[in-house]
Amino acid sequence: MNNLDFAKKTVKRLILQYKEYEILNEEIKKFENEKFKLILKKDNKKIKELDKKINLLKLDLQQISDEMTFSNPIIWMMYKNEAYKNTSKEIETMRDFRKHCEPDGYICTNRFRFLNNYLNNVLEDKNIFPDDMLLINLYKQKIIVDLLDNPEFMKKWKDSEYLKTNNQINKWHTAI
Repeated sequence: MNNLDFAKKTVKRLILQYKEYEILNEEIKKFENEKFKLILKKDNKKIKELDKKINLLKLDLQQISDEMTFSNPIIWMMYKNEAYKNTSKEIETMRDFRKHCEPDGYICTNRFRFLNNYLNNVLEDKNIFPDDMLLINLYKQKIIVDLLDNPEFMKKWKDSEYLKTNNQINKWHTAI
């Protein structure tokens, strides 16, 4: 199986995880809305019951988030392209991708900065990767594909993607 086939299969699994994540997130919102109504009624017993349900769902949500890892940058980019397709958060072009990876403190920002720094800031060069370039064309570029065969890069990527601190998932908190 080649790298692209592996990436496609991995992305399918990640999409399923993301769908589960979204379902749990909706459940949490539903319970939080119910809780708000109970707060207005001052029904403390039912509020405590809902808090327990919400906390358990949040644990499940965090577990899914922790398990969603990207073993290489191509899988990450493919996932971003596929997961948000036909939504308001769609990441179709380099402009979309750069914007998505812009907010400070965001895990994708750390991944993007690491990748961009490793590639000597080429991802920000709009002459090489123009804003209207499709993201699907980025992860097929030789400069990106070659990274998968670079042991130094891949070790650093995986060290950050699979980072644990004191047995806690801590991915990309110490972005290189």
